Amino acid sequence: MDPFTLGDQEKTMIALASLPWLKIIQYGVPAMLCFTLGFGAAWKIQGHRLDTCKTEKAAIQQSFDDCQNANAANAATIETMKNEIAVTNETCEKRLKSKSATISAIQKIDSLKGGTDATDSTDAVLDALNGLR
Repeated sequence: MDPFTLGDQEKTMIALASLPWLKIIQYGVPAMLCFTLGFGAAWKIQGHRLDTCKTEKAAIQQSFDDCQNANAANAATIETMKNEIAVTNETCEKRLKSKSATISAIQKIDSLKGGTDATDSTDAVLDALNGLR
């Protein structure tokens, strides 16, 4: 078609196509739409990653707290066992002293000579055994 023979409608279309703002709208709107969709998708993905990290952090914190509680319980158990061992050691020391005293008393009694006479009422061995406690 010859540009000199165009009708009013064709001239209007050519005039509109040559305007720079129409090109901006033609390419800018789809670009802004893609940018907005991409930004929204990235925002959603990062939000999901952040939620996952928060959940993971809560699980690790709970595990850490459980470990701390177990350590405190173990420390209390160890302290109780140390006290029990100390009491047991004291009891053993008392028993060893008592054993030593009993052995020395028995050796003393063994060294005594008992009376063999039936009329003798003073038997040194019997008296020593009765005095043993």
